[in-house]
Amino acid sequence: MFDCNYFWRAVSIWNDGSLRPCCHYDAFRDKSIDNRTLDDDNIQNQSSLQKTRQTVLDGNIPTGCNICETLEKNGVSRSPRKRGYNNSKEYLKTYQAPTDKEKQVLVERNNIEHMNIDLGNTCNYMCVICNPGASHLIAKEQGRKDLSNSSWGDNEEKILSFIRKAENLKSVAIAGGEPFYNINMLNKVLEALMLVKDKCRLHITTNGSKVTTETANLIKQFRRVQIAISVDGTGRYNDFQRWNSNWKDIEKNITNFKEVFGNDVDLEINATISAITLPDLPKLIKWADDNPAIDWMHPSFLVWPDHLQCSILKPEVLQSVSNEIKQIDQSVTKRIIGQQGLTYITDYLENAKSTSEYRKEFDQHFNSLKELRQNFDVYKAFPDLQNNLM
Repeated sequence: MFDCNYFWRAVSIWNDGSLRPCCHYDAFRDKSIDNRTLDDDNIQNQSSLQKTRQTVLDGNIPTGCNICETLEKNGVSRSPRKRGYNNSKEYLKTYQAPTDKEKQVLVERNNIEHMNIDLGNTCNYMCVICNPGASHLIAKEQGRKDLSNSSWGDNEEKILSFIRKAENLKSVAIAGGEPFYNINMLNKVLEALMLVKDKCRLHITTNGSKVTTETANLIKQFRRVQIAISVDGTGRYNDFQRWNSNWKDIEKNITNFKEVFGNDVDLEINATISAITLPDLPKLIKWADDNPAIDWMHPSFLVWPDHLQCSILKPEVLQSVSNEIKQIDQSVTKRIIGQQGLTYITDYLENAKSTSEYRKEFDQHFNSLKELRQNFDVYKAFPDLQNNLM
């Protein structure tokens, strides 16, 4: 069975209020995901979640699970489904896997231990790896009026009611859009979670461009908090992939986050590694280790869209980066990414199968962005890239 504890103990809320098993689930491939009005606040049994569970129970792989499927084919032993929704040492001490009795199409509310909550597509960035469903500025750029301001709509109160009643939540991950630019919605969710704040592990993903004192005070009430700042590379690598960002501002903001939260939160770097940013990964690891504000770093390899995966790079490029990372002092990699993180990186780079299948799509993607954005030329920004692609 293609099993995963997300199916039985988690719910993920997308920016438009639709539901899926986890934040990694690819609803662009699974057309059964919808945004129908929910009948009540038992959102853990919304129709598309039931369909996913039934697919698993029938011995098949759900369409939207292609991210884990792809990573595992590329030799990654700790894909999201194998890591699970909470891999902290504290949690794993008492963790027991879902029993066969739990693995039913319909699950109880108290079975739900984890939630991924995306607050809408309000965002001040236009990342090249992103989409209009997660950035209202990209939606505007593409003329997508239907996604000009994505939100939970009529489902909002039912979802908030579920959050208030989910008494067994042990971890919650909040993202956007950009959560700190959708402050009204973020505060609503934090207030709805107050009943479980003493036992809930809170994880917020942000681009690191803004934080308010009011929201910081709400966040600091939770027993354990991790703030993950999305930084994909240093300097031009970050600024190009995360369009509208400014590297110098990001560095200042990371220091500001640490000053605002102090020791009440763990501050991590959440790096999405693409064909654009991979060559800078060794430098990013060293930079993170040198920054006293950063507690650790979590790199992940992009799987969607296909044409931005690292596998479109030549094998010698993947191997060169792997070798360079292995040569970094072990004290650095142990502190900032840990042995599991290092294994994840090297397993991927040494097992990924380079392909030219998506090269045409890569050029089409950046040619279209070049027409839309001023001074935006991927080959001008990275002169070596053209020769490094398959």
